Amino acid sequence: MGFLNWIMYGKKANQEEDVDPASICSAEDYELFINYLRGGAHRKFSQPGRTIKEEFRLWLADHTRHQASYHSGREFAA
Repeated sequence: MGFLNWIMYGKKANQEEDVDPASICSAEDYELFINYLRGGAHRKFSQPGRTIKEEFRLWLADHTRHQASYHSGREFAA
């Protein structure tokens, strides 16, 4: 499909866009993202022209960073 996409649209197909966001995270993370979407105007990663999948990837990267720093801090406190 990448070649056909390139012929039709003049750009390389981005295979990441074909991945379902729910398949790259835990059910708990996906539920947190759904709650984030309900935040309306307080959505940190929302921008005009950005897709929900792009917003999800940015949110997930940020969420993962925060989770990693939280867990690393807890290890030192123990």
